[in-house]
Amino acid sequence: MKFLLTFIFCSWFSFSLFSQVGKVGGQKDQFKAIDSVLGQVLKDHHVAGFAVAVVKGDKIIYNKGFGYRDFANKKPVTPNTLFAIGSSSKAFTASLLGLLRA
Repeated sequence: MKFLLTFIFCSWFSFSLFSQVGKVGGQKDQFKAIDSVLGQVLKDHHVAGFAVAVVKGDKIIYNKGFGYRDFANKKPVTPNTLFAIGSSSKAFTASLLGLLRA
């Protein structure tokens, strides 16, 4: 449940950053803000690591890994790191269906 709430918060924050019209070159500042917030989420929630991607249209405009995929060996998370999500997909599906209905 904690993971789901963190994911929803991060998604909401990311969408709010990119919903505004930015100046040319302003995206780098937005990416720094995302890096800062997600770094704080990593510390506050004591998770080993996670990966984030922001998609605009059909292009990935931001992707980055935070923390470690193998904490014992200090192997960092990359944007291509695969995670076992278990039954979390059921919650994502329910959320998406709720968005479609709204």
